[in-house]
Amino acid sequence: MRGYVIAIDGPAASGKGTIVQLLTEQLHGVNIYTGGMYRALALACLRGKIVFTDTTSVLRLLSTSEISLGDESNLSVVATIYLNGENVTEAIKTPEAAIGAGKVVQVPGVREEIVKRQKELSFRLVSKGKVVILDGQDTAMYVYPQAEVKIFLTASQEVRAKRRQKQYEKQGLYKSLDEMLREIKIRDHQDWSRVLHPLSSDPEKDGYFLVDSSDLNEYQTRDIILKKITSLHL
Repeated sequence: MRGYVIAIDGPAASGKGTIVQLLTEQLHGVNIYTGGMYRALALACLRGKIVFTDTTSVLRLLSTSEISLGDESNLSVVATIYLNGENVTEAIKTPEAAIGAGKVVQVPGVREEIVKRQKELSFRLVSKGKVVILDGQDTAMYVYPQAEVKIFLTASQEVRAKRRQKQYEKQGLYKSLDEMLREIKIRDHQDWSRVLHPLSSDPEKDGYFLVDSSDLNEYQTRDIILKKITSLHL
């Protein structure tokens, strides 16, 4: 069986995580939770009481930390992240880990090293005939530009704010919709205006298949993407 890569990018709370899980199950693939790798590093910093902006300490910690998906010979379709052999998939879902991830990624050298690891992992899995699914914000532009399938998943800011609000509620965190909308708008501005690898402002021009899920449920969104994959005869 020939392996290939599906790269799904898009703004915060656009539903990437849910769609990736559905696609991974449908295609019996492997999800490389790219954002989770940064969250794992942030968690390691929190545990080691390392300041996120301390470049030397963060890079030293990264160099000695194993961040993986687990046993590559027996990977589950459920995305997992391991930190030095410990399953931290749930531990990295906290707001503190999310905020920390946004900070450590700005440390010079961190992104380059983690992307290097992601590329190496992707190549290994594809060479073994695996369907690899990456999600993030520039996976198709930077992490794996040769991906056979490039999807840009988006939704209106209001819809994304409601989705993020529900995610937080499941964790016992309650924020007003207005507060969530402000956070989404701030995050969007950061993601589209950053100097290094900004979110695509013209996805179709950049080679993505654009999917707006504002008026779609997760299964309708999945099916649209599956139809696109089928049309490519991979």
